[in-house]
Amino acid sequence: ALRAEVLSRVLPTTPIADRCKLEKAWLEVRGQLGTYRIQLGWGGAMIQTESITRWLKIPQSIVDAVPLDLSAIPIDIDPRTEMILRKAFILADDWRIDAPELVRQLMPE
Repeated sequence: ALRAEVLSRVLPTTPIADRCKLEKAWLEVRGQLGTYRIQLGWGGAMIQTESITRWLKIPQSIVDAVPLDLSAIPIDIDPRTEMILRKAFILADDWRIDAPELVRQLMPE
């Protein structure tokens, strides 16, 4: 509940705010390739399209590469909330993902 409260304050200050929606234990993120849900408790992400629903394995190197200016965020956030926010940035701009290991996961089987 605390993580959802923190994200409800932080997300409106981000450029992806219009593509994100908090739902109980999930952060829903709309990309162009699909809709994603990030679990707020542990940060796992899944893709949901008309044809697939499956968990994603987003490499830590991709998460770490997200240019996130934490000084622009009005409150302190814990590492897991920061990781969720970074994943949201990645998935909101899913059409820009160029990492082959993640692109393969986004494609229908």
